[in-house]
Parts: sequence; structure tokens; C-alpha cells
Amino acid sequence: MNEKENTEIIDNRYYCIECAENRKKEKERNKNGWEELFEYICELYNIDTLTGMMFKQIKDFRENYNYKNKGMYLTLKYYYETLENEIKEDTGLGIIPYYYERAKQYFLEKQEIIKHTEEFKSHESINTVKIKIHKDIKDYEKIKQLSFESTTHHLEPSDS
Repeated sequence: MNEKENTEIIDNRYYCIECAENRKKEKERNKNGWEELFEYICELYNIDTLTGMMFKQIKDFRENYNYKNKGMYLTLKYYYETLENEIKEDTGLGIIPYYYERAKQYFLEKQEIIKHTEEFKSHESINTVKIKIHKDIKDYEKIKQLSFESTTHHLEPSDS
């Protein structure tokens, strides 16, 4: 029996079936939102790639706190864009654990508001109302067009 029969290759490495499934789940979890997080951090700190410390922090946040890439990305956006905090180049990503839950709550509330706004918009409707002009109104318009200039009376002040 060949040792590689009941294995799967992932990234040029052989894994047993169970380990392969675990590795796939880990890779998927790490991949979801990774590009967005990576690019945002690089843009934020004006760097070409993340520092070793930043990679380690992200790994720790995933493993120790079960944070998701998307959540970390939104936490940074919340901290720097919504709260307008100053970017300090040498601090790394240490603020994430302190603001992750607040950012999560903020974006959930924002989603709820957007949902309600969309529901409100979907209930709006445009109604066309036709107004039928009554005969009396037509007659009134004719009367209104008459000129009363010739019938204007000048009142003289009375000598009292």
C-alpha cells in the first residue's frame, strides 16, 4: 500500500484526509476578506507589505480571539475613519481587540438602519390624481377674467 493513497495535496504538501479538511477550512477562513484587509493596512500605513509584527498580530487575533479578516478590516475602518483617530506608524494593529466589538455593533446598527430605510422606500408609491373641473369653477374663471377698471369708484373723503 502506498503511503500517499489516502492523502490530499494542498500547497505541494501531503495531508491525511482529516488534516486536509482542517487545512482547507483554515485557509478559507484566512482567505475571506484577506485581500481587503491587507490592502487597507498597506494604504493606511503607507507601506508595500505588512510588517512581521502585523502578520503575527493578525494570526494571533484569528487564533486567540477567532476574529475574521472582514471584522478586523471593519474595526480598522471604524477606528480610523469613523472615530477619526490618528494613525501612529509604530503601533501595529494593537487597537483591534479593544475596538472589535464596538465596531461590530456599529456596523450591525448601520446595517439595520439601511434595512429599515430600504423597507421604507419600498413602501413609497406614486399616485396620480386626476382632478375634474366642476362647471361652477369654469364659470368662476370666466367671471374672474372680466375687467373691473371701468367700474372703479373714487371715494371722496368726507368733510366731517
